[in-house]
Amino acid sequence: MAEHVRLHRMTNEQAAKARPLRWKLFNLIYLLFYFPEWLWRPPSLTDIAAIIIGVAVFLPLYLRAFETGGKNGLKSMFAMEAIALALSPFSGLHGVFHIYACVQAGFLRPGKLAVKWIIGLTLFYAAFTLLSTNDLQEWFNAIFAVVFGVISGIGVISSAEAYENAKIRERAQSVERQHARLAERERIAHDLHDVLGHTLTMVTLKSEVAAKLIEKDPERAREEIDEVAAAARGALAEIRETVYGMTITTHDTELDLALRALADAGIALKVAGDIPHLDANQSK
Repeated sequence: MAEHVRLHRMTNEQAAKARPLRWKLFNLIYLLFYFPEWLWRPPSLTDIAAIIIGVAVFLPLYLRAFETGGKNGLKSMFAMEAIALALSPFSGLHGVFHIYACVQAGFLRPGKLAVKWIIGLTLFYAAFTLLSTNDLQEWFNAIFAVVFGVISGIGVISSAEAYENAKIRERAQSVERQHARLAERERIAHDLHDVLGHTLTMVTLKSEVAAKLIEKDPERAREEIDEVAAAARGALAEIRETVYGMTITTHDTELDLALRALADAGIALKVAGDIPHLDANQSK
């Protein structure tokens, strides 16, 4: 269970991907603590059947356990402690399930609540052992489970907080990315509005001029129509660039488009003073 301490050194993405499965599979190794007693106390068929049933009940709980806070965390903790108590009459270090319960308690939030539950589990398990048996070996096993459970539970509190903070930061970054995408969409919509607005105004005015000149001055009408086609091609190129986030417009460009559109309509526009220089971000 020492791999808890490595979580705060990972990036948010690495922790999110690595912890749920790899960490849990690694820590199943602590189930091996259950079996050394069988070396000097050969198990009966009942002992073997008991641990098989216990592990079968434990594994689904384990794969859903070790999450911060919530009622599910408490349920997992109680269930693991119950497995430890249920296996107490059989040969083997049933206290290993008490250790897993203490680790689950370490994930409860806030941290003070986790400490209280670890202390409560420790006192309960110690009292249960003292009252249920006079076997010195059982007492020794209980001491091991109690000490290791406290160390593991307390040790996991800080790493659980670090992991929870990492998830909060990841959610915050996700929200920021969504806001950035929305801002980019608004920018593109604004650019498209400007491009289409200028172009359609110019096309409308030049089309009206061409319609009036088509009989009086066909050559001039053809020039106006050519300019309409050129403006449409230019607008199409600008729209493509805008969609790809490449369009950078300036006040000079916008003013030139306005002057040309008004001139075609026979309106004179006079600009007084100098246009200040603005960078790309200010010009948007």
